[in-house]
Amino acid sequence: MNKAKKYLLIYLPLLVLFGYEFKSIIIDRGKIILPDGSKVLPAELKTEKVLNSIAAEMNKMLPRVVDQDTKLTLVEAKEGELIYDYDKINKNADEFNANEFIAMMKPKAIDLACHSYDMEAYLSHGINVHYIFYGKDHKLIGGVIVNQLDCSY
Repeated sequence: MNKAKKYLLIYLPLLVLFGYEFKSIIIDRGKIILPDGSKVLPAELKTEKVLNSIAAEMNKMLPRVVDQDTKLTLVEAKEGELIYDYDKINKNADEFNANEFIAMMKPKAIDLACHSYDMEAYLSHGINVHYIFYGKDHKLIGGVIVNQLDCSY
């Protein structure tokens, strides 16, 4: 057997294996890993289908008390937006001055969203985060929308 054929038989399997591994790395590069472990391209992230999948995974851990006055009860999705529904535990909606409450909550919501590693992945790809607050009577107090422009991405 000549020298060239011998090297070909030795190295061909390695080249095939390397080619497969290289292909896997390229295909995975640039994809976003979702909470369920699946991967999507950034362009797919804003779709209602993908956001519904994200919301469904988050809802498996709810309801969850986030502080002494607030409980996260539901995460919903629509095209380009994740919606977080919070219930205030100790007061009915009519016990709040909605305008003052939202004015107080907006900077907190922006700070929370913009400095959260998980939220950065969504906001930096153009997904709005909508925080909606309800009283313990489940009546609307108001909401805050955080978008990419609110953060310095």
